[in-house]
Amino acid sequence: MNTFNVDLQSQSHTDVAGTRVINSDVNASRQEPTHPGVRNTASDTNTGNEPLGSTEKPRSPVEVSEERPASEFVDGTHVCNGKTLNYKMFKPFLVDGPVAPLVVMLHGCTQNAQDFAAGTRMNALAEEHGLFVLYPSQPVTANPNLCWNWYESAHQQHGSGEPALLCALIREVLANHPVDPDRIFIAGFCAGGAMALIMAEQYQDLFAAVGVHSGIPTGAASSMPEALVTMLGFSGNSSDSPSGEDPLNGLASELPFRHLSQIDGPRHGQRHESGSTIPLIVFHGERDLTVSCSNGDRIVSDWLASGKAATESNTWIPNIRQHSTSMGRRSTVTVYSNQRNSEHIGCEHWKLSCDHAWSGGDGAFSYTDAGGLDASAEMIRFFSDTTLS
Repeated sequence: MNTFNVDLQSQSHTDVAGTRVINSDVNASRQEPTHPGVRNTASDTNTGNEPLGSTEKPRSPVEVSEERPASEFVDGTHVCNGKTLNYKMFKPFLVDGPVAPLVVMLHGCTQNAQDFAAGTRMNALAEEHGLFVLYPSQPVTANPNLCWNWYESAHQQHGSGEPALLCALIREVLANHPVDPDRIFIAGFCAGGAMALIMAEQYQDLFAAVGVHSGIPTGAASSMPEALVTMLGFSGNSSDSPSGEDPLNGLASELPFRHLSQIDGPRHGQRHESGSTIPLIVFHGERDLTVSCSNGDRIVSDWLASGKAATESNTWIPNIRQHSTSMGRRSTVTVYSNQRNSEHIGCEHWKLSCDHAWSGGDGAFSYTDAGGLDASAEMIRFFSDTTLS
């Protein structure tokens, strides 16, 4: 069932690990996007001592006590166990029921919540479809280039590091806003995409689906050197390089790559009704020289492997389609439908004709490709057919 009433709207680089910064002037002075009926304010603050990474099923208010006169884009601060996380949040003017879906958006390196919201144009879609959107901001004290630390083991597991802090923030939002606990989605770009995957894998009881744009597979690295190698897509073979040279001087062949199943510690949460892993939509530019598009292939391969491990009878059938925007930009999408129910789509893998940029975003902001497929609209369309329970 399409729960959002969403129509199909198909139409300079930095290292994810923070090893170099190019185009780092994310422009904190840029004006925030405005939409009709949206006002900016600063109102949400939490100073609680909630346990990190709680596995308790989130609860949400079942009624809205009063109508909000307009949608809002607010600043907030979450404090938990001595850790502070600032965020921005889009609050829709609710018109379709007592609760609304929530989309969690994790920015890439050198970005912040404001820049990411404007660049992805996600608030405009949220205004149209009645969605909450949460944009956590990585503090400079946690990473000097504002990257989520997806490549460190301490931030790859349930109940620890950044995943636990993000989980605590999301549960705080659930406790204080009319969010539907069965329709929480998480997405991210670059380092944010890598962290979104970790969150979806480690908190399967919380998220109904995950979207990854230009991201990296879960568990592919546990150090800065491994992160760099993984991002560039090198296997230690010089044939991987367009120039025929190995810029890492053989480092890749000396690093022990890990499959996501090799991450230390158990995974938590329940699998979805189909027996598969969490529904997944992946976007990656085939001209991306910062995070090789081979990473998108590996993300989908890991998803398929994990789905097969869930149940032997759960087979996903690929269907390849071509797409072209009104500007003539071509892309390919592989849609994986369930063999037992062809209407059930578990995964979509979009290969785009762009570089390291959010496809279809606002070109005035960082890491966006205004002429590409509207990735934000496609994510919302994919999420709209998914629920946790």
